Amino acid sequence: MKDTTASRPAPPPGADGFVEKHKIAAAGRGHKLPDFGERKRMFLLAAHPSSWDLCKTSKGWRLVPTLKRLILQAGVNWTRPAKRGEALDSSDLEAKARARFGDTVLTEVDQYLYEAQGAGGPGYFLLWENVRSYSDGAWEMSFDQDGYDLWRWSLVTSGRVEPPRESIVAQRRSRLKRKSDRATRTPHLAQAQAAKAEAEAELAGLEEALAELRG
Repeated sequence: MKDTTASRPAPPPGADGFVEKHKIAAAGRGHKLPDFGERKRMFLLAAHPSSWDLCKTSKGWRLVPTLKRLILQAGVNWTRPAKRGEALDSSDLEAKARARFGDTVLTEVDQYLYEAQGAGGPGYFLLWENVRSYSDGAWEMSFDQDGYDLWRWSLVTSGRVEPPRESIVAQRRSRLKRKSDRATRTPHLAQAQAAKAEAEAELAGLEEALAELRG
């Protein structure tokens, strides 16, 4: 038999000259790859100045930016088709999101995204979305809400996202007070008592979050 090993191209070396070691892919182990459906579409996260969440975290109450997803797909959301051998061009999407909606687009995807091998291409997930796949192609996901909320808070403290405007804070405070006042009118109802307690807790949480934000 003819020896063809000499004609085979050498595998690319790692930084130290040795071939990088990777785990055997699921398909190579005889496993069926999961179909991640809509998650096969790459996306960016963006924050709008008027959208904020009040969250109770492991470190106390925090006021954090609500983040929406901007899908990166050719022909969708001003994303231009990729040229051969190149990535999708999302520059128009980013520019229009900033100019038309005032969004802060988070382009540093390594800080919040990872990809998982799947059928027909990778799936894209937040770092706080923990995906478990099975040999039959099924998959499930758990979510670290607290870790995600604290990361969103870090976007504000690091200056990546501007703090909430006074008008936004005033609107939220007013809504919570109205909620508490409505519940006060029917103190005999257990549902109203629960709503009042929730509103008062959130009001106190809002002031705690603002105090933390102002240092």
